[in-house]
Amino acid sequence: AIRAAFESIHEEIINNRIDTPQIRNRLEGKIIQPLRATLENEFQLAEEHLRLLDFSLRRAQATSITPEQCIANLDALLSSLAQILLEMRKLESFQEVIELLKGIIEEEKGLKQKTEEERKKKLIDLLN
Repeated sequence: AIRAAFESIHEEIINNRIDTPQIRNRLEGKIIQPLRATLENEFQLAEEHLRLLDFSLRRAQATSITPEQCIANLDALLSSLAQILLEMRKLESFQEVIELLKGIIEEEKGLKQKTEEERKKKLIDLLN
């Protein structure tokens, strides 16, 4: 669901024509693709090993899967997810910086417009 949500955000950014190569690369390369890989590899492996271990414990049968392996699988999964979360936070910070810069640019445009108006007033005053 999280991966699908980020894919949807990515599509919205493209549809609204506010994507930049940096945003696109961060979303695709550091969030969406790693989430996909984590779900397809580490999550499936951890889930499979946990199910096999659970099944063997319930039936009192021997299995090659140990609790330590399951813990190691879950640690790897959590580590990957933590790295993706870090990238999500970086993207959020990146977006905040972009919004701040947009605000500065708008303020600069407003200041430039006021400066031009003042210049025009002074020229008119000089001509009168």
